Amino acid sequence: MIAEIVITRNTLWYETLKNLCTRFDIPFRKLNNNSVIAWEGKLNAIMSKLGIEEMITAQSKARNGIHHKVYPKLTYYPDYFSNRQFGDIELILKARTETLCLNYRPFKPDTSHLCTLCNLNQVEDIVHFVSVYPILTPYRLKYFNKKNLTENDLQLTVFIN
Repeated sequence: MIAEIVITRNTLWYETLKNLCTRFDIPFRKLNNNSVIAWEGKLNAIMSKLGIEEMITAQSKARNGIHHKVYPKLTYYPDYFSNRQFGDIELILKARTETLCLNYRPFKPDTSHLCTLCNLNQVEDIVHFVSVYPILTPYRLKYFNKKNLTENDLQLTVFIN
């Protein structure tokens, strides 16, 4: 009874459903008792297109953000994690998305962002941590044959490739 009123008056969820069909170029047929089964495919198509749209919007917001230096420069590489162990993947993701627990937190502007472990008076962000931080020097020498990495080296070797 309530559903019939909503459909007849073209309000609430029914209006939204019609608008989504129009937005995603999905043919709209009036919903009634005989057409409910036919709507399953349309609803799946709407959900799929909404998911794709949300992903594009989220990626756009991340790339256009103002707080992170590295993420906007990343490239998408689908085989990036093939043949890697879970622990390695976790660290790579945290480094690429700048979510390691470091002093630089753009969402907390009134805290100290300086690195407290190396005393170089530099902001402790992911660039500093991976490319300059003295404790990681042996790893940089081993994997990159360099004591320190430039920001360009960092982007080319660690985050993009």
